[in-house]
Amino acid sequence: MHHPSDRASLTRLCRELDRADWWSLAYCLFICGFFFLPASKLHNNFFYAGLLLPALLCQPLTRLRRCWCSPLYRLALALILWLAVSNLWLATPGFEDFRDSLFHGLYLTVFLTLGVDLLHRDPGFRPRLARWLAITVGVCAPLSMVWFYTGYLQGWIDSPDGRLQGFGRVDHSGLAAASYAVAGWLVYWDGVRHSHGPTRRYWTYAVAASLIFVVLAGSRGAWLALLGSATLLVCLRHRGGLWLLMGAPLLGYGLLMATGTMALGELRVLPGGDSYRLAIWSQSLAHWLAAPWLGHGLGAEFAYDLALPPAHPVVDHPHSAYLGTALYGGVGALALLLALLGGALYRGWQLLYRRDDGAVLANLLLGGLFTVTDGARLLDNPQPFWVYFWLPLALAMAAELQNQAVNPAATRRTTVAAPADDANSAKTVPDPGAAGSAPNAPADTPAGRPDR
Repeated sequence: MHHPSDRASLTRLCRELDRADWWSLAYCLFICGFFFLPASKLHNNFFYAGLLLPALLCQPLTRLRRCWCSPLYRLALALILWLAVSNLWLATPGFEDFRDSLFHGLYLTVFLTLGVDLLHRDPGFRPRLARWLAITVGVCAPLSMVWFYTGYLQGWIDSPDGRLQGFGRVDHSGLAAASYAVAGWLVYWDGVRHSHGPTRRYWTYAVAASLIFVVLAGSRGAWLALLGSATLLVCLRHRGGLWLLMGAPLLGYGLLMATGTMALGELRVLPGGDSYRLAIWSQSLAHWLAAPWLGHGLGAEFAYDLALPPAHPVVDHPHSAYLGTALYGGVGALALLLALLGGALYRGWQLLYRRDDGAVLANLLLGGLFTVTDGARLLDNPQPFWVYFWLPLALAMAAELQNQAVNPAATRRTTVAAPADDANSAKTVPDPGAAGSAPNAPADTPAGRPDR
């Protein structure tokens, strides 16, 4: 039983954090920290001390109940829980594996819950996050280029293919490119499209810096994901985009030929990263079919022989988040993942159609396409995939809650679910939409509908 003085101290702490707008500040710093903090330990410690511990001390159940009204949020928690307990059926289960997966599930749940709650309850949080990302990307993209190419030319950075690496935690070329692309999409939708004058010029510079980084990083997966998300977005917003959709395969084929992945006039993948993925996926599929229903457990380790004489290099992850989810969590985990992504994409499409807000759909498409050819485990310590995969899902969940707030039946359910002792939690905030969307149009009307 807690002593009354302890409760009073926690109450004061929560009030001070709310008064100082700590949650918004810490969350933005954490997201941007992926781009400028070079040490993973420092970044993780900031998450533990700045977000995880305060969130567990200050009304965690209240925040959870507010987010619980979102079916997408419940699906995400089910997926996280499934993967967290999957180590129970490891071939050789151990306490450390089970403990680590539970902690990773807790970390991701706190990150997701805080993000959804902030995005839902504070209409200005998403534009604020976009401003933080614009400043961060505008500084870190050129800084990464100077740092990397200086080290590459002088020999103290080892990069056999010369692909640009990020300065911060997003040091891997592919992961950095996907993270910068997500930042670029947010900056475009919440900044470039709704600003004027010098401010608009800086927003445009930040988007251009993100795009240049993606190009120089040389990740074909990130290129195709960005191209695919942009193509699908244009096709959904305009009739003329249908021609772009028809030409997208040819454009993608041209990109693969330009990067040396395919030879001119051939459909055969040349030896390289993409052909290696085919061998990895073939072996991963065989491992999955050995335990298709429950999977092998999140802590299972596999070695994939690329069969390249004489060295026979070996990699240890399946290079596909979908195949990895099925491999570690079985059919159940894969079904939850596909249902979660399908529902989120539908919510993103609604936002695009009703309010001409494509930020959610663009980032969902980008993260969903990129994880086809990269990634393994969706449950881990703070990693870049939190930015390009879980953050877009948090945007979709918050949009779902905002849509419920303007629906009378959903409002009654939300209000009943909220605790009576929190004055703020009982409020239902009408969905203001993205920055610059029609200010007086509710989410259920076609205001701001694009030209179809």
